[in-house]
Amino acid sequence: TTAAVSPLILIGEEATPALEKEYHAYNPLIQHYEFNNYPKFDGITCAVIVLNALRTNSDEPTTLGYHSIITQENIFNSKVLAITNPENVEKNGVAIEELAMIFQAYGLKTQTQYPHIMTKEALKEIILTTVHDPNTMMVVQYDQSQIELKNQVTYSVVAGYDQATDSVLLLNVDPSSKHKTWIHVEDLLKCMKSLDENHTPRGMILVQKPQE
Repeated sequence: TTAAVSPLILIGEEATPALEKEYHAYNPLIQHYEFNNYPKFDGITCAVIVLNALRTNSDEPTTLGYHSIITQENIFNSKVLAITNPENVEKNGVAIEELAMIFQAYGLKTQTQYPHIMTKEALKEIILTTVHDPNTMMVVQYDQSQIELKNQVTYSVVAGYDQATDSVLLLNVDPSSKHKTWIHVEDLLKCMKSLDENHTPRGMILVQKPQE
């Protein structure tokens, strides 16, 4: 039963279950997966992965408004620099509202949700809808200390869901962590419900490629 399972199930590349490949999100995300190169760049790195994954999934990549591969360096175009800059990110990270604005700067639609009043079933429904939609990706901000992993608030990209264990597959961008993590939906919700220093809960961003 899942009650006997530790909060986080870490897996390596060789142990990757086949179920990951059942989801539209997994393949394009893993093709463009990378660790963050700079301090506190987890949000920026997730943006890079998602931007490139949605471009890969696009029949006409140019309709997204950018033609080349996005990197952790060139993501800071003039529109993004009006939101934040590399020096500020290295010092303070990126707020979830800023991250949503960065996606918007690249022509993507976003929906930011703060799950402090959300049920586990509601979160699961959003996750399932997202991982089956090739035009939508999901970035979550969560506090890992809530499940006694380590004292770190980070961003990850959602890449799959396992019904048998009621777990979500997260792609981590922190170089010090396993790059794939399975976390129970209930634990993920708990990690997102914690408040930051401004008494604002963590949250998630649904990123969608505009429909023609």
